[in-house]
Amino acid sequence: MGPTGPDSIAVRVHQPMIRWGDSGLEKVIDDDMAAYAHSLRANGVPVLQIASKLVINSGMDKGEHPLVATVYHVLAKDDVTDPTA
Repeated sequence: MGPTGPDSIAVRVHQPMIRWGDSGLEKVIDDDMAAYAHSLRANGVPVLQIASKLVINSGMDKGEHPLVATVYHVLAKDDVTDPTA
């Protein structure tokens, strides 16, 4: 029989926290923050520094910085180029 105490791997594994909003996951970066992130990126600021400059304004993570992956996602999602151009 495997370990089942507080030091076992099964007990230490953390499930990711998912917060649901009206249309999918809760939005932690609003339009103003996205625009600021795009302007910083256009000026050559690395994404890690952009994430450290942004602060979440509402919700459970108010006052925290967004994840770097979230910043990458916002920059990639809003950077849509026209393939026909």
